[in-house]
Amino acid sequence: MNRVFSTAAAAAVLAALAVAVPRAGAATLCVNTAGPQCDQAFTAAQLPNAVAAANADQMSLDRIEIGPGLYAVPPINASSRIEIVGAGRDRTVITNAAPMGFSGIVLLANFDTRRVSDLTIRIGAGEFSRGLQVAGTGIVVERVRIEAAPGATPSAGLDLASVGTIRQVEVRLPQGVGASLSGPT
Repeated sequence: MNRVFSTAAAAAVLAALAVAVPRAGAATLCVNTAGPQCDQAFTAAQLPNAVAAANADQMSLDRIEIGPGLYAVPPINASSRIEIVGAGRDRTVITNAAPMGFSGIVLLANFDTRRVSDLTIRIGAGEFSRGLQVAGTGIVVERVRIEAAPGATPSAGLDLASVGTIRQVEVRLPQGVGASLSGPT
């Protein structure tokens, strides 16, 4: 028994398959900056939303470009294949909006390719606060400054739970531990 499908039926099947397939390309998400490379723009206050959008796409390596400015935001949990790139250590500063808890960027090891570069993480006041926690073996951290705000009592500027690639990282803390190694040796 031979079946003949119409062109319209075949097109409908292909359209349904196209809707079910997630996007397969990396995106550039721009925060407080613009340019032709930007696939999606976010305001400075929407930095957590940009990270959430990149975390939602676990298949592609998304890039978050952060323009110059001071960003007081909740802790950032980059748990997917994400690059977070600032406009330079002296131009992009991320600090914690809350007075307690973790401060700065926290990276989890769901995938092994991530980059944090060209920004400053300022540790705010808080018990057990950390500037940058690296918990993935393939994470690259470069051209990053970690510093403490006046009155801060950080427990670590840089917490390495796993070893990645660390280049040109400057830790400026008046007290506390500059870096800690908490992963397997």
